[in-house]
Amino acid sequence: MNNETVNRKYKDTVFRLLFKDKSNLLSLFNAVNDTDFSDENDIKITTLENAIYMTSKNDISCIIDMKLNLFEHQSTVNPNMPYRNLEYVTKCFKRYVGNFDIYTGKALTLPNPKFVVFYNGVNEQPPIRVMRLSDLYAHKDEIPNLELVVIQYNINNLADCTLMDRCEPLKEYSEFIGCIRSNLKTMDKGEAVDSAIDYCIGNGILKDFLTNNRNEVRSMSLFEFDAEEHEKAIKQIAYEDGYDKGEATGRAEFVLSMYNSGKTPEQISDFCGLDLGYVEDIIKSY
Repeated sequence: MNNETVNRKYKDTVFRLLFKDKSNLLSLFNAVNDTDFSDENDIKITTLENAIYMTSKNDISCIIDMKLNLFEHQSTVNPNMPYRNLEYVTKCFKRYVGNFDIYTGKALTLPNPKFVVFYNGVNEQPPIRVMRLSDLYAHKDEIPNLELVVIQYNINNLADCTLMDRCEPLKEYSEFIGCIRSNLKTMDKGEAVDSAIDYCIGNGILKDFLTNNRNEVRSMSLFEFDAEEHEKAIKQIAYEDGYDKGEATGRAEFVLSMYNSGKTPEQISDFCGLDLGYVEDIIKSY
């Protein structure tokens, strides 16, 4: 494995950098909302930054025509996205309201929120997945008084994700990441990223973006794929530690330890790559 050092100042991502451009963001907004806004000046950026909100930092959010869209990019499946978006939208609303006196008799007006996740990880996911805040509630048989719905689009599957046909920057971003992953089968990370950048520029894929931001994109890509590889390694070590105790017993103990630490059966299933029914049977039997 190539141990090329990655400059850790690059905490941003290629996705965020690409869609900080208002033209690209407008295209993404129109694709998600099935609208046809054409004036970039209509966009009000509402993205939360760490410098202001400590650890709360969303990828991209904006308002157009009183519609607040919060966009997140994920390379791993995260069932807690509804709760994370609840935190994000609360802070966005608070900033939007400003000094409005909420204790008066006058009703304030809030933009309609929409929550979207763009997934391009390696684990299999459906073209569209709906995640609800109520999925995380303890009592699932009750009608929730507070709900938040997140739509996850799998942008790996170009044939099934219709957003690709409506947003060229998103389609080309997916092609760029796919090219890096394909290269990683035969190249080290540095070479894989460099080759992907050269290929995409040569074939008109994010040509201007990659040409103008080559160094930043290279460093960000290396950082992102380092983080992805690190997460896989931690998962594998933890899982293999369970097997070392004797396959079935060790696996069961590992599942139970995760369950006792507060993880849901769905989270354990996703994390371990085990059938959900199998995980539930282990939990019920102990």
